[in-house]
Amino acid sequence: MSPDPSGLPAEFHYVGGSAESELPADLAALAARFGQGGQGFYYTTGTLADLFRIRASRTADGEVQVEGVQVHTLPFGITLRELDVLSLLTRGAGNQAIADRLGIGLRTVTTHVGRLLTKLDVPNRTAAATLAAATGLVRLPLPDDATVPAAAVARPRQATSRAPLRVSALFSLHGAGADDGFEALRGTRLAVEQLNARGGVNGRRLELDPIHVDLLDPADVAATMRRAISREPHMIVTEYLASQRVAMDLAAEYGAPYLHGSAMKWSVDRVRQDPGAWSTTFQVCPTEDNCGPLFVDYMSTLRDTRQWRPAGRDLLVVGGGEWTGLLVYEPEPAVYDLADRRGWSLRYESVGRGEPAAWAAAARRVRESGVAAAMVGCPSVESAVAFVRAYAKDPGDQLLFLIYSPSIPAFRRLTGPAAEGVLWATLSGTYLDTIARPFVEAYRRRFGKAPGRSRAGMAYDRINLMAAAWSQVPDPRRFGEVGDALRRTVHRGVNGAYFLGGNGQATLSYPSDTLDLSISQAQLVLQIQDGRDRILAPSPYANGTFVPPLVRPLRAEHHSTSPPQRP
Repeated sequence: MSPDPSGLPAEFHYVGGSAESELPADLAALAARFGQGGQGFYYTTGTLADLFRIRASRTADGEVQVEGVQVHTLPFGITLRELDVLSLLTRGAGNQAIADRLGIGLRTVTTHVGRLLTKLDVPNRTAAATLAAATGLVRLPLPDDATVPAAAVARPRQATSRAPLRVSALFSLHGAGADDGFEALRGTRLAVEQLNARGGVNGRRLELDPIHVDLLDPADVAATMRRAISREPHMIVTEYLASQRVAMDLAAEYGAPYLHGSAMKWSVDRVRQDPGAWSTTFQVCPTEDNCGPLFVDYMSTLRDTRQWRPAGRDLLVVGGGEWTGLLVYEPEPAVYDLADRRGWSLRYESVGRGEPAAWAAAARRVRESGVAAAMVGCPSVESAVAFVRAYAKDPGDQLLFLIYSPSIPAFRRLTGPAAEGVLWATLSGTYLDTIARPFVEAYRRRFGKAPGRSRAGMAYDRINLMAAAWSQVPDPRRFGEVGDALRRTVHRGVNGAYFLGGNGQATLSYPSDTLDLSISQAQLVLQIQDGRDRILAPSPYANGTFVPPLVRPLRAEHHSTSPPQRP
């Protein structure tokens, strides 16, 4: 067996003085305390990577002897967190006491106890505790274990402070969403590397554990989440998932902070309705319901400032797509009311579960519709490219206002001149200020390319936000305290400010959610001009002004048809 990363050999047998000198202080103290009757227990500094089965006893001369062997799984298929719960059950702790002790939610404890009864095949918690005590299926010490002698607490083992903070990152790295997945992975990796170069968090390095997930397959989302959780991470991150509910449920049962990058309003509403159940679930992207008001407001601004003369008073929102469970951008009733107050007539058209060809057909309908402007919410970059190409071949005089897709580098490469003059917006976009520029330069040096305008910056900020929260707590395994730290932290990142302490635990959007830019992210409106993105609004971050697009058909040879490149 390979040696354990904490410094203990994979198998060991120490007697007397050698046990005291060779073993970590807390383990030596536990062996002395529980060695009288040949006590067995499990010992770890906090992860399955350094889990040992320990048997302590005394020789005929009364000396303590300790035998240990490294193991990688626990009996009955229980997890390390379930072992913690079971160990506290042996001491008669109730569910609330267990929740307080482990820093997790009461609902999470109830779930763990139910699963333990099933796995151990016992009728009640008393029977579970009896079985655990009889077979040594307990973990010692538990976090903040009051049964550990004071001498052991006064001499904490150095390996504990050096144990890395594990970040389980579930990204799509091939197939649907892979362009965003690689953007997120690179942003995450850059943040981890920079933090480690500065000494980590409270002296502990970060360890990135990237795992591919098929974001459209509910079974794969569930299996990948369970695989990540089995590695006992300190933090779980994902981007958008069609099966977001599955991921939220599993993350909540585990208890570690789960920071996801979806923009779905229902997930925030879910947290808002039961904050106790989702106390460590956070959404680092503002919600998609902010897109409709932004579209109406910006079209009104262009009209009212005479930068644009609309052909009529009709606005169209085109949404839907082939990724079931993800965004469709259908306006809420309040958006229709807003449009009416601003002198517009707004309507919505769904593409349904259309492939890129359906979006190309939608582009032709937009051109023929006679609307003044169209907001286009495509779920995939391939669909957005198909729409823009089809429109550019025989353009009308409408303004096109795309949501998010142009933030992905592949969009520009695949559309070429077809995207010239297109307006677009993103809920979370990388600024071009003094805070964001060093990130863009560091990303370019590290990966040989510029980041996109959204996902890489969000992923980078997420790790730094988490590091700020970890720095405020004595034990990152006390997930409840980490969640409290996240709620009170305001982090100014490259995509703006993150404040997750509001109702719903999601990033706030300016100006839809709040007018305070110090705790929110500006919804950036950009235009593609001469092949480059220019920020038009809001004014504090603008580096360009609106240019009415020229209405001219695109010559077919002007755009690339090459497939997306992978890093």
